[in-house]
Amino acid sequence: SNLAGTAELINSGTTGFLVPPNDPDQLAKAIIEILNDKDLAQKFGQAGYEQACEKFSAEKNCQQIMGIYDQILQI
Repeated sequence: SNLAGTAELINSGTTGFLVPPNDPDQLAKAIIEILNDKDLAQKFGQAGYEQACEKFSAEKNCQQIMGIYDQILQI
């Protein structure tokens, strides 16, 4: 569901589907579409994996934390 934070993780149509909250019909349609299309499921899975590696890798997180430390120490 398209709730706070979810859009940061899911690019609708690229890494999955975002459906409106409290809309079980849309959620069911999205789930059925993925279950019925193995290529689409594979595409979403691969794109999601690549996005997670790019945005949330240990190296990326370390760089961001070091950047924060640099900012704090320069104050």
